[in-house]
Amino acid sequence: MNQVRLVEAVRMGSACPKCHKGNRGDLLGAFTSDLVLDPACVPSEK
Repeated sequence: MNQVRLVEAVRMGSACPKCHKGNRGDLLGAFTSDLVLDPACVPSEK
């Protein structure tokens, strides 16, 4: 296995309501990141 996918929430910060409707902490969306190990991480056999 050589890949890990991370999912992070994008939440409204304290400055956002000045220009956008909503409250601090409201969920605005999400983004994903894929981390690929090179070379692949292969567990050693025991």
